[in-house]
Amino acid sequence: MLWRTRHLKVIERTIGAGAIGSVGTSIDVMAKLTKQQFFPALWEIRSQLTDEADKGPLAY
Repeated sequence: MLWRTRHLKVIERTIGAGAIGSVGTSIDVMAKLTKQQFFPALWEIRSQLTDEADKGPLAY
């Protein structure tokens, strides 16, 4: 994800934000891909665990 974001910035600075990249992909399409979330179910579980942790120590 970090590589994709950095790659997009390099392309925008080099050929411009409105240009078409190699393989015919527009910069706008590449920008949308940087916002794509990988493993959404994993992030949901992580969010639930974080919410539980914020409630305080576990009562045993």
